[in-house]
Amino acid sequence: MSSRSNSPERYPRFRPSCAACHRMKKKCDRKLPKCSLCQRYQRDCSYSFLPTQETPPSGGTSVLDSSTSSVTNTTDHDFPAVYFLDSALFRRSVCQLPHPAISIDPTVQAFINAGGFERRFISNFFNLIHPWFPFLSRRLFMERVISPLGPVRPENTLLIAAMKLVADPKPDMGPRTAAYKAIKSGLFQAELSGLVDFKIFQALVLLSLYEIGHAILPDAYMTVGYCLRYGSVLGLGRSVQGDSKDTIGDVDQEERRRAWWAILLLDRLVNLGCAERMPFFEDLGTTVLLPADDSVWESTNHSRLQAHRLTDPPNATMGRFCLTAQAALLFGRVFRAIQEPHGASGARPLEEKLLDDTLSTLTNVSLQEGQLRGIGVCSPTTICYSARFLLNDRERHQIEDDDGRSSPEFAPAEFEFTASFNMLQLAQGIVATRKCGDEEVSPFCMDAMYRSGIFYARHHSQTGDQSSLEALHDIEKGFKIMSGRWRSAEYYLSMMNARVVSGIL
Repeated sequence: MSSRSNSPERYPRFRPSCAACHRMKKKCDRKLPKCSLCQRYQRDCSYSFLPTQETPPSGGTSVLDSSTSSVTNTTDHDFPAVYFLDSALFRRSVCQLPHPAISIDPTVQAFINAGGFERRFISNFFNLIHPWFPFLSRRLFMERVISPLGPVRPENTLLIAAMKLVADPKPDMGPRTAAYKAIKSGLFQAELSGLVDFKIFQALVLLSLYEIGHAILPDAYMTVGYCLRYGSVLGLGRSVQGDSKDTIGDVDQEERRRAWWAILLLDRLVNLGCAERMPFFEDLGTTVLLPADDSVWESTNHSRLQAHRLTDPPNATMGRFCLTAQAALLFGRVFRAIQEPHGASGARPLEEKLLDDTLSTLTNVSLQEGQLRGIGVCSPTTICYSARFLLNDRERHQIEDDDGRSSPEFAPAEFEFTASFNMLQLAQGIVATRKCGDEEVSPFCMDAMYRSGIFYARHHSQTGDQSSLEALHDIEKGFKIMSGRWRSAEYYLSMMNARVVSGIL
């Protein structure tokens, strides 16, 4: 009998992955008779070079297999711990995150397919949401996410569902629909499975926008915070740094930058009503890269795609989202000013006056941008109004008296007249058209409209001016119409009424 027949069958030193993992390009632990992934998802597991019913011989694991296993040492969802424990080692050895397969709740797919998947919600999103929140590339979405030639991936499914959630409202059903819960559960399942993907981040941003727009709290607050951490894992924070090695004119990198600016903006907005609790964030610096012009980014001629820098003076040709990003940066400085106590004299520091002047300049530029594009009051303008209302809010600034007590006295700003009048015009336009689907109307304008209503209520209370009372009623009517699209308008309306009734003006 030959030595081959007398000795156990020799196994290859480097065993290949099972057929399923090899086909799906997943990390396979090569266990017998089934690998862990096939065992978890209850699918057939086969190795082409040996019968699956046999057990591996003792000592059959190669030195390379054991060393790799000890380095990556993944959890039960196969995410390499080395990614966090030693990023330099990860870049030089593993270099790629796993892409685990996850199961999507049938409710999510049913939600997408409702109505025959006519893609009407995609048109609604890019026509009505995208103009004031352009962080998704229309071209990349059409080519890579919904193309029938591409593979069906769970992250694409969740992104499509999140887009429909935002773009196809069902006001009669309330915001906490079964689809909303299923999408949120699917994103949570992606985390549990160790799926770290840019499209999951984009879906989370859309979910955050949905929760903010409908005042789903504290969920919105928590989701935005989670987005910031998730984006940091993807390295998105580096994409806006001026010394980034990423190609500045690349469409994909521009989309990554816009996604990071989008969540930074939502982070400021979700903290707007509780600025005193806003955590400190480090200043991004003067070399930070701002979004490129929206029209150039959406065009097919990407040779002219150029990201702006914070040191560039603001102008109306920068694009709406670039101005929005600058407003988000200034918001962070306003939060810091709110949290710093004033002296006994109540005098405003020079830094605050300069900050208010900067916001005023950016407001004027955004108004010019809106006029160029035929928009009455665009989102960067309303965000600047909110920032200035907050900076000049006498209730938010605690001034320390000589005896240690605090006084809420603060000099009113003249800009309130102009800002409130512009927001009144927006409310009157909504009332006149009986709709709020126009592109300039977004959840971003709610706070400025709310503060304007308080201004008119206070002015009427102090002077008895009848026109101020009529303005207040027009803003109330605007909120009622907007509540049919964004549920947060209903809460702002109730808070405004509470201030009027209680006299807290």
